[in-house]
Parts: sequence; structure tokens; C-alpha cells
Amino acid sequence: MITLRQIQFALAVARHKHFKRAAEECNISQSALSLGIAEMEKNLGVIVFERNNKQVVITPIGEELLRRAQKIYLDAQQLVEQAHASHETLYFPMAIGFIPTIAPFLLPQALPVIHKAYPKFELNIREDVSERLVSAVHNGMLDAALIALPYDTPGLNTFEIGSERFYVVLHRNHPLSEQAKITAKQLRSDNTLILLGDGHCLKDHIVEICKFRNEI
Repeated sequence: MITLRQIQFALAVARHKHFKRAAEECNISQSALSLGIAEMEKNLGVIVFERNNKQVVITPIGEELLRRAQKIYLDAQQLVEQAHASHETLYFPMAIGFIPTIAPFLLPQALPVIHKAYPKFELNIREDVSERLVSAVHNGMLDAALIALPYDTPGLNTFEIGSERFYVVLHRNHPLSEQAKITAKQLRSDNTLILLGDGHCLKDHIVEICKFRNEI
């Protein structure tokens, strides 16, 4: 039998690749953390971490077990939060990530409504690109993230909360400026488009739609 506390220790070690820093995160001594990890490995019958004086390495079986442990730990956290929410107003803190193309437009409208409905609710906001937000949700650093779909999110649940169209902004003298609609085929022949920088998922979506060359 392993405990959620032992899973917490293991996930902290996996994040830091360092027992001392993991112990500091968990607010316990390094010896207590090492003992918890050792007991967990004994109960599982496998070695999760190979360690020496220089580094901590996750074993192949450890990688698979930690992926499952991460889901178990997050499910347990959600269970506690749902139990609290069943008889209390929304008060527990949440950390939610937003991509830069959503945050400036959604938050000014949403935050006053949330604060009015749940005055004790603590919301921590992080603005970043999709790749790092999804990674943070996987690692338990964020409770959720608002990103643009489609995006590869293995092991996570996704829900569509809205949809928007893509618009092309053209100079009035551009040959396509008089058209009510522009197809992806027409854009393929235009090599002067100004797109968002690398790392922005909306750029990836546009490139995929138009099948641009990699150098764009």
C-alpha cells in the first residue's frame, strides 16, 4: 500500500531531480523524504529513482508509474475540492493559465463577475504559450489552462467553451481586399503574411491550415 503523501514526495523528486529541493518543497527533512520514497519503492517492488551523489535518474518503469501517479494525485486533489464545494461557496485557490491571445480580452470581463459571485475565491493567473501551460497542468502547477484548440493534450480532459473565426487583415489596395471571404488556397500564394511569433499556437493553426513552408 502506498500513500498520497508518498506520491507527493515522488512527484516532487521527479520535478526537481534532487532530493534536498524536493524535501524543501514538501516541507519535510531530506531523510524523511528519502524514507518515504524507499517505503514506496519497497511496496511497489520496483526502483523508481536511481540516485548517487551527483544526480537522480528516473528509471523506465519509474517514468510509467509516475505518469499514473500524477493522475492519481490530481484526481485526489479534485475529490477533496469537490467535497468542499458541495457544502461551501467557492473559496479554495485555483491556478489557471491563459495564452496571451485570450487573456487580455477574456479576463477584464470575467474577473469582475467571478469576484462578485465568489468574493472569497482566490484565482492565480499565469499567462504563457500553450506548450508551457499544458506542461504546467500535467505537472500539477496549474489546475487548468485556456488555450486554442486543436492542441495535443494527452492524459488531460479538454472542453470547448467557445469558438472564433480567423480574420485576415489586408491593406485596402491588396488584390484580395474586395472579397467577402478568402480561402486558404488563396493565402498559400501570398508569402508576405505577418504572423505571431514561434510558440504561439494560433500561428501553428494558421500554418497548418494553409500548409505553409517551415520557414514562414
